Amino acid sequence: MSSFFFSFFLLSFFLSLFSFFRPPCFSLSLSLSLSARPPNRKPQKKTFTTRPEDLLMMRTLRDMNTAKLAAEDAPLFSGLIDDLFPGTRADAAPAADIAAALAAAARDRGLQPHAPWLDKGMQLYDTGLVRHGIMLVGPSGSGKTALVECLAAALTSLGKKTVVLRLNPKALTAPQMFGSMDAATGDWTDGVFAALWRRAAKSSGGGGGASPAPSSSSSSSAAAPAAAKDSASSSSSSSSSHSFSSSPTSVWIVLDGPVDAIWIENLNTVLDDNRVLTLANGDRVPMASHMKLLFEVEHLANASPATVSRAGIIYLSGSELGWRPLVGSWLAAKRPAEAAALAPLFERVVPVALAWLRGEGFEVGGGGLAAAAAASSSSSSSSSSSSRSSFPAPSPAPSPAIRITDVHATATLLRLLDGALATIFGGGGNGVGDAAAAAAAAGDDLSSSSSSSSSSSSSSSSSADASSRLFFFCAAWGLGGALDSRDRARFHELLSSLAPAPLGLPPRNEGENAAATSGGGGGGNDEATSSSTSSILTLFDVALLDRASGWKPWTSCVPAFRYPTSDPRPDFASLSVPTAEAARLEALLSLVHAAGGASLLVGAPGTAKTSAAQRFLASRPRAEAVTKTLTFSSLTTPAIVQASVEACVSKRQGRSFGPPVGRTLTLLLDDLGAPALNEWGDQVASEAVRQLLEVGGMYSLEKPIGDMRSIVDTR
Repeated sequence: MSSFFFSFFLLSFFLSLFSFFRPPCFSLSLSLSLSARPPNRKPQKKTFTTRPEDLLMMRTLRDMNTAKLAAEDAPLFSGLIDDLFPGTRADAAPAADIAAALAAAARDRGLQPHAPWLDKGMQLYDTGLVRHGIMLVGPSGSGKTALVECLAAALTSLGKKTVVLRLNPKALTAPQMFGSMDAATGDWTDGVFAALWRRAAKSSGGGGGASPAPSSSSSSSAAAPAAAKDSASSSSSSSSSHSFSSSPTSVWIVLDGPVDAIWIENLNTVLDDNRVLTLANGDRVPMASHMKLLFEVEHLANASPATVSRAGIIYLSGSELGWRPLVGSWLAAKRPAEAAALAPLFERVVPVALAWLRGEGFEVGGGGLAAAAAASSSSSSSSSSSSRSSFPAPSPAPSPAIRITDVHATATLLRLLDGALATIFGGGGNGVGDAAAAAAAAGDDLSSSSSSSSSSSSSSSSSADASSRLFFFCAAWGLGGALDSRDRARFHELLSSLAPAPLGLPPRNEGENAAATSGGGGGGNDEATSSSTSSILTLFDVALLDRASGWKPWTSCVPAFRYPTSDPRPDFASLSVPTAEAARLEALLSLVHAAGGASLLVGAPGTAKTSAAQRFLASRPRAEAVTKTLTFSSLTTPAIVQASVEACVSKRQGRSFGPPVGRTLTLLLDDLGAPALNEWGDQVASEAVRQLLEVGGMYSLEKPIGDMRSIVDTR
């Protein structure tokens, strides 16, 4: 008996410490766990009269608290449960049909059925059985949005129609979200959230019969980026359309954005047992039984304990997802030849490179990353030289210009590979896999037959096959694009050490050596390193513009500058002298643009970010592309952003808006970081941009309020 009380005390002490040290994200009270049950429902103890009470107690503690723990803390909590209930074992609640449907929904969206991620999906399902308000907490890229969409699709496939309505509360002001009253007339106008709430509450949740999909569906995205971001592709079963052609069985309203006390405190009456939305005009709109309110947030630092205690918490660790599910989804969407050529390179390079970027220390030629690289390359060719077994020590640790996670870095690499496969290696039946296979059959390199460069360049290019050149070029910029010039030189050494064969980079001439020592390449005023003055160019100094010519120095890609002699008094402010850095930025922008992604140029003022983007946009065919520049300032608001975007598009069909048919709209958002931060540390103008990128549209702020206007053919 004494051991039982000691274990019970230890568990209670652990929960209290966890709540003390992690107050922004968790509320792990024992009383909350034991009292969690469906509102207005009697306890279910009588249902399990044949089961021992210690088994029910153990399952309650385990199931209600495990979902809130980070991946690193879950084993410790499981050990405490085992000590508290020795000899008591219970499997998870039997829901094999839900688990199978969830895995199938993930595969249908091109995602990998990652086991830890699927476990979070089952925790979301279990929490939804006893909670009408759920908070999914985790960093960007941890799979929160994909989890909600896949679970909704899984339930739909099992006969329970589920519609997902997604809203970014930070893209709206409080009056635009909940409603406002005209001071002169006293007329009340519902906000976007209030309008969605009324529509969802009026829709009948009974029946259980198969109901048709909503009248419109959201746009789909590529499989790999969808796995990398929270903005997973939607299906007809869980659409962002906000009108129902028939009565859905279940409606999930998802609030995707940072939490602050201004808007979330208005939902306390919804999250508690009252389940009523109270508006400023006195209206009380009850929450129907088929409705659920979900929150997708990165942290709960600005949420009050009253709000957190009213909702079920599910925490998704970024470390649980990792890079392999993203790469697996991306490879599954490629042709078998391409996947076979690139898959070994991912396993060889990505884990070591990501660890180096995280600043994990190791000794040259010793353990740490050297051991990891040896393990990852055990299946590779044994013909590599002995010099590739040592790696440059990351001391001091790399310092990227922006905070980037493993998921974000891997997603950028995949995006560049998509663009390179579509442009450099031409898509269709002329990809890197077919070219590599043909080269292997012929016993020659891809570029040896049609090289147009000098003899030295041809010989160096023939030492690496097409897949290696393509992968390492994209890996340098996808994984290390946020590094400064000093770290780029060190990162090049690491990638060169991981190459299965010499990369065959061209030599550096005197002009290129002088350009390298000047600090060009995104490093600002950084001092030149010894690698920058070496006789061989780095991966950041060369271009891979086509399959035939192989490596080409960026300095040779600079077009000749011609002074406008025809104009006696030219506009000097409009003159632009081409440089190697400008040519490099335009080439990388074209790769990302070809893959259909968005680009973010980060740098100090005066580094020619705007001019490089404008030159790239000016090079687009005017018959196919429409460009619009939005200059942000400290006074820019989400309403201004929305009005500027809507002014560039016209109505096509239904709620679909876009540029003229046959053309694409490219938005240049200048000085994205200029808008001022609010009192909660959020930049709300950027949230409107995020909503446009993830949801693919904006909510109508005019009548009919709450309708989603889809913005198509826009980048």
